[in-house]
Amino acid sequence: RPMEPWKEEGMHALLQHPAEHEFFSYCAANAKAIGFDFCSFGIALPVPISNPTIIILNDYPEDWWTRYETENYVSVDPTIRHAVTSTDRLLWSSEAFASAPEMWEDVKAHGLHHGWGQPTRDDNGAKGMLTIARGAGAICDAELTANAERMNYVAQMTMAGLTNLVVSKVIPESNSRLTPREKEVLRWAADGKTSYEIGRILTISNSAVNFHIKNSMIKLNANNKTHAVVKAALLGLLY
Repeated sequence: RPMEPWKEEGMHALLQHPAEHEFFSYCAANAKAIGFDFCSFGIALPVPISNPTIIILNDYPEDWWTRYETENYVSVDPTIRHAVTSTDRLLWSSEAFASAPEMWEDVKAHGLHHGWGQPTRDDNGAKGMLTIARGAGAICDAELTANAERMNYVAQMTMAGLTNLVVSKVIPESNSRLTPREKEVLRWAADGKTSYEIGRILTISNSAVNFHIKNSMIKLNANNKTHAVVKAALLGLLY
């Protein structure tokens, strides 16, 4: 079976290693191809935990995006919460925006009545959401079925490309290469083992365990052992 053109375009885009805006253009073109006027792609980075970095690229109407930023809607946006907690698609509705009804009314007031969000994941712990929207025409079941594979594919391709470009810039330690022994020590530390206990388990000295922990902290730009363990786990570096 021949590969669909939109899949070929996705592979070509990924292999060319374009800039962020070029990956987003690929997203937006696919949104328009299936009947949607606007598109956004958001990425929630895995660290810091207390205040995760969220990056959003979009071609929404300028007045709406200005309003979104002015009102700090990113702090209450239920679509972001959905993206970081679920991989199920999300259709905009009053129920979906139940936790932020003012935002929902504002969305509609700016002409964005119908939206479809497709969450996706990255091996380094980043979580993303491809969202397509339009002003008129409810999204029917047949439309969802016909375009589900394409939405998933475009979301995955864009996530793969953008995280390669963005995550390494914002979290350079995501490119760290831990040695097998460093990973092993951090995994045991993640299970609550002390340096002494890890040494007994791995039949190495306590000083050797601390040496590996210190090296891991340097590579991960971590302040202490706990910080190193959490960072390594969230960035998918323990295995």
